[in-house]
Amino acid sequence: MTQTVHATRTNYLEEAAEQLRKAAAIIDFKTEERSWPLDKIAQERRLVAEGFHTIAAIEQGLVPTSLMADVLVRVAQAGAAR
Repeated sequence: MTQTVHATRTNYLEEAAEQLRKAAAIIDFKTEERSWPLDKIAQERRLVAEGFHTIAAIEQGLVPTSLMADVLVRVAQAGAAR
């Protein structure tokens, strides 16, 4: 079962990375054609970078910082509901 979970996680991460690569390609295209303002380009690139950071954290078995706040809130809510 551990191998199945690992394979599923790996497939998920590969799909996520592919989506981020596609987003990066779109951003590059928009940059070349100058159809987006620079602040929009910077914001989109930051989001793609954060996505790759999240994938890297998950691959290392860590909870990404971007998800930690949500996890803590849900744990607190579950504790309060008891």
